[in-house]
Amino acid sequence: MWGRTEKSSWIHKTDSRISAQYGVEERAKMTCIKFTELLLFLLLKQVSSQEPETVLRENGTSIVMGYCFGADYIVVYRSAPDGEQLLGNSSKKNLPNTPPADLQGRILMNEDENLLGMHITGLTELDSGIYRRECWKNHTVAKIHTEQLFVCKEEISPEEIHTNNEGGTEIRCNSASVGLEGNFVRWYQELHPDYKSTLLLDSSVSLEPVMKEMQGFVEARENGALLVLHKTVLQNFPQYYCVVLKGKTCLSFQNIYLPDRSESKEVFASKGERVVLNCTGNGEHLQWETPLGQINSSSPSNNQMYISGGRKPASFSLIIPVISDKHSGTYSCIAPLFEIEYSLFLCPQNTLLKKVASKGENVSLECSSGLDNHKRVQWYRRVQQETYEIFGDTNDESVIIPNDLKGRVKLSDSGLLTISGLEITDERMYKCVVINEFVDNLNTEDYNDEDMNEDDFSDEENSNDIARCHLKQDVFLNISNTGFTKIPPDEPSKVTGPAVAGGLLGLLVVIVIVIVIVIVKKKPCATNRNHDNEQSSEMDHGCTDKLKQSGEDED
Repeated sequence: MWGRTEKSSWIHKTDSRISAQYGVEERAKMTCIKFTELLLFLLLKQVSSQEPETVLRENGTSIVMGYCFGADYIVVYRSAPDGEQLLGNSSKKNLPNTPPADLQGRILMNEDENLLGMHITGLTELDSGIYRRECWKNHTVAKIHTEQLFVCKEEISPEEIHTNNEGGTEIRCNSASVGLEGNFVRWYQELHPDYKSTLLLDSSVSLEPVMKEMQGFVEARENGALLVLHKTVLQNFPQYYCVVLKGKTCLSFQNIYLPDRSESKEVFASKGERVVLNCTGNGEHLQWETPLGQINSSSPSNNQMYISGGRKPASFSLIIPVISDKHSGTYSCIAPLFEIEYSLFLCPQNTLLKKVASKGENVSLECSSGLDNHKRVQWYRRVQQETYEIFGDTNDESVIIPNDLKGRVKLSDSGLLTISGLEITDERMYKCVVINEFVDNLNTEDYNDEDMNEDDFSDEENSNDIARCHLKQDVFLNISNTGFTKIPPDEPSKVTGPAVAGGLLGLLVVIVIVIVIVIVKKKPCATNRNHDNEQSSEMDHGCTDKLKQSGEDED
């Protein structure tokens, strides 16, 4: 459920990525270091503790009292007021198993020699108690495990943890039994990777965390029904259980957990293109794993790839200015609470196509590949300058269609895309990708080693990309009522700089000539005098004739 195994060491990686600056960043660093030590303490405590592990079950369900891997046999006991009761011993295969009267008919021993275990079915509140499992190997106890079982009247539906903008969160115990007279709440937490329950808080004792090391990171409110968690608490992927009890009776329990926010996406690009792999979060706690090595917010920028701060502080996108063969591979943005994985494939690219249609019409966009079989076609449209969203896949009907296209798009099995009732907003860049499905289904039995040679494996990584992606085609859709075709935003202009400058200069000369002609035509043919009426301006002696001629022409 928790994604890549590298997350288990995330807390150790965090320190190296926090800035050494003073002020707020320095305090954040000290907080992270302090909490790192706390997490290590908790993990060591879980490993070394001999206290029973808390296990919660709902009335009427079943439980497996663990398994013994590779042991000779398993023995299980239950604590009782008059001493321990033997529930089962798998070594006595030829003897009847006689558990206590209340468990008879409800115990099943799994006697697989590689996976020994014991099941108890039809649990009731009376089954709550302490159980011990012993794994025996070569007549010696190889492992002992003790559990504190609580059989509760009700299990509340699990809920996901949602963090706030600062990375912290509030979690609430959503049981109707909370707050009733005589009831109290216990909170347990489980930490990655072991996920063994540890008591976090008991409201019948105190509203402070049981361990002093947790104080300042966890705050209880509303008599323990609500916990406020600092963001650093969430870095080790905890799960929480709230248990509502009255005396020794368990009334309800609920699991509250961090969801697995890992994503996996495919990106198809061609050589020379610019690619942006989006990722959001606090850059101090994120890093990228790439085919060219690790990169984070403190890594120096280079021509191969770099981190974009973006317009928003939460942007941590990876920019690849110019795609080349070396960029093909897997990219992972790893954060404390999520992970996004991109698989970047190189594609041969066709010449840009332009399609003109009018508003209200239907238009068909074709993705010609020359493949008859094993062809899968995906359609994308641009939503931002460098961001595309998928809205069609011939092999996946679950692809989500954007709201503005619902009921207006149809994708045939051959990959022909039809958009009906065109709107102005449909004018944008589209792209189709033709994928060779047979690449995913290759069977090594279909190939004979004798038919293969070393040349078949040259430039293996790039050839795998080409085999995966057969073709990428960009199509610019122009919505027009006049038939005038716009230049696609991504299509470079074929007009050179000097030509543009010459054109502008010529236009300026024409404008000046027109203005002069207008002024000359409107100039009065009268003699003007200066302010002293002593000197006369020169008169155009041909003006009168010109005006007369103009008047005659007008007549």
